Amino acid sequence: DSRLLIFGLESIESPHRRLDVPSGALIAAQLREAAMSKMGETGPIPEILSGHKPDNSASESPHCAFFPLPFVGHSYADGHLIGIAMAFPAACPTEVRRQIAKSMSSIDALQFKYLGNWKLLKGPDKPDVWTLHDRTWCASSTGSRNWATVTPIAFDAHAKSKNFEKQLNEVAEMVSRACERIGLPAPATVRISAVSTHIGAPTTSEFPRLARKDGSLRRQAHAFLTFSEPVRGPILLGAGRYRGYGLCRPYAEKQ
Repeated sequence: DSRLLIFGLESIESPHRRLDVPSGALIAAQLREAAMSKMGETGPIPEILSGHKPDNSASESPHCAFFPLPFVGHSYADGHLIGIAMAFPAACPTEVRRQIAKSMSSIDALQFKYLGNWKLLKGPDKPDVWTLHDRTWCASSTGSRNWATVTPIAFDAHAKSKNFEKQLNEVAEMVSRACERIGLPAPATVRISAVSTHIGAPTTSEFPRLARKDGSLRRQAHAFLTFSEPVRGPILLGAGRYRGYGLCRPYAEKQ
């Protein structure tokens, strides 16, 4: 759903003046845990929030995604985190959405062992900060044809070919399937890179790699996607899409 639940971040007590986007997955995970804790105080935690069935097995349906909102796409962008967001599945019932949003509104701050304490700004209370606007990440009502990753896409599967060019084609096909998996049309073109097209976004190597169940690490890459017709976001792709990886933002030629 293009109506995101957005919070600004402000340091309360931290050894860091600012947080960078590679730490976004940790912050997203902490916000998810805080949200489930609040929901658990009043009743069962909805599957659409936890991503797990009552028997603790993985949900087979789309569930809420948590992701960082960094300062990117501007000539002075440096990639530091300005906020954190949650996206609801399009099919989320209105009443469930209302209950989750109400619980999350009571979360005042997030605490971390090494990152310190960070206040969650509701609203957000800075209307002039474009990073904290839905349309910055979802595009306007008319959509956008061009999208580029801000955080890398974690691969669903390793490329099998040993030829580099063929590997890129395999990864591009995987990204196309990832788009279709979340209900989008397959992109007309997919360009794979280690570097994001958005100014200020870190390179692929600067992000921690996600682990598979067997302990091996997933490969990851940035991508530039062009669709045949405008589409709306949020667009989160790949194996880590529920925790801040594969986050795309509309791309304009002038940044």
